[in-house]
Amino acid sequence: QAQRLGSSIRGQAGSMRSSADLFGQLPEPVLSRLFSCMLQRDAILLVRLARDWSEAVAANLRRLFITPTMPLAAAAFAADSLGRLREVAVDGNGDAGAESFVNAAASLLERLAGLPLEKLALRRLPLDHEAASQRLLDAALHDLASRPALRSLQLDLMALGEGPRPRLHASLLAALRNPGPGITMLTLSGCDLRVKGVRAVCKAITEGPLAAKLESLDLSVNTLGQQGAVQVASALSHLPALRSLHLAGNALGLAGARALVPGLAAVADRLEELNVAENGLCAAGVEALGEAGLQLQSLCLRRSWIGSDSAHVLPRFLRPMGATLVKLDLAENKIGAEGMWTVFEELPPLPQLRALDFSLNPFATAAFAGAPFRRLAESAPALEELNLFGCCVGADEAAAQAVGDGLPAALRYLYLGAVDLRSPRLAQLLRALPSLPSLECLGLVQSRIDGEAAAVLATEAPLGKLPRLRVLDITGNLVGREAALSLRASLQRSPAFKQLRGVRRR
Repeated sequence: QAQRLGSSIRGQAGSMRSSADLFGQLPEPVLSRLFSCMLQRDAILLVRLARDWSEAVAANLRRLFITPTMPLAAAAFAADSLGRLREVAVDGNGDAGAESFVNAAASLLERLAGLPLEKLALRRLPLDHEAASQRLLDAALHDLASRPALRSLQLDLMALGEGPRPRLHASLLAALRNPGPGITMLTLSGCDLRVKGVRAVCKAITEGPLAAKLESLDLSVNTLGQQGAVQVASALSHLPALRSLHLAGNALGLAGARALVPGLAAVADRLEELNVAENGLCAAGVEALGEAGLQLQSLCLRRSWIGSDSAHVLPRFLRPMGATLVKLDLAENKIGAEGMWTVFEELPPLPQLRALDFSLNPFATAAFAGAPFRRLAESAPALEELNLFGCCVGADEAAAQAVGDGLPAALRYLYLGAVDLRSPRLAQLLRALPSLPSLECLGLVQSRIDGEAAAVLATEAPLGKLPRLRVLDITGNLVGREAALSLRASLQRSPAFKQLRGVRRR
């Protein structure tokens, strides 16, 4: 009901204003619930109909997303009532011609400067209009030292390097030298820092008060290369509280991986999360990182160019952190059947592992039949989330059975898909699924499931094997609305089932 009301606001605000007093008589808990269920922009528009409602909005609104499509005038109207606001994000959506938006967003940030914000983010702002951009950056970064509540500062996809806009770069460095006393998380991703920029950023961090308390640092997508990796590595030993490091998409390569090792070794006893995805590491780069003796809880090696012929490095790399690893992302490495066979043969014990992403590694082909995938259940018995999207599970019946035999009983989320599951393959896959008493969500996205296959799924839905299944996702398939509704009705025979995703609208 709140969503239907919100969708009518923009077209019917005039007629609604005449009944605002009647609406305003609703108890505050009812208004509070109503506003919290609405889209943010609709709630802000609605508050303009009656000044008394601003307090009800303020009682709910803890996050404010400022975008070019947001009614900024309405947000400014309610600004004085946003006393409980804790998170603000300005997202320019990459619109190079949005000078008026940048100025309006800066004005709104200036009005919110006195609030005890905990998280502040600026994203996708092209900064083509330097005066407006400088005003916005000043509004966001000015006098951070007077904001003790601020924990997270995030700047994404903004050109803040030393290049064409030195004033903006200088403003960033000044803020890093004198940050708020509570900042523990810093994101500077996609900021075009390059080697000179990251050298200046690391110097500002390590020589100022931020060094002692920084727990999370994200320098992804800044074209750092090997020389930038040297700068990051030299800074790491000066960050005693660091727990999370993101360096994805920086073209590090083998040389960059080797350059990082001394710095990673300096924080190996406390670093919990490392993301070095999309760096062209190859197997040699991964092996080089192993020399740091990491004891990670979360590791991302997505798109690391490992491949089947070199996948044998993975078990050796994972073994030292086997006792601590909770989340592992190996997606999009093009590891085929032979390589994954080796991985599972030598997989070390991973008793704490809860989430594993193998997506877009096409290994479950005929050559994988009889593979030791069962080692996964033995190695990671507590695994709750497994992503096998684009792994060809279901393309071959024997390989699907090998995968089914190795699925841990503790799984709660299983994502398959990106494979042809038209009849009879879908029926074969359903037979291969073992009993998964804890599974809540099953994904079969983009699997070419048509009406006939949906009918098979409705008839042979393995509800006995999946007693807690709540969500089935068939998004991106060829299932018509009537067939989808029939499937949903069949699945609702289970009292646990709640949602069939991907049902087409009329």
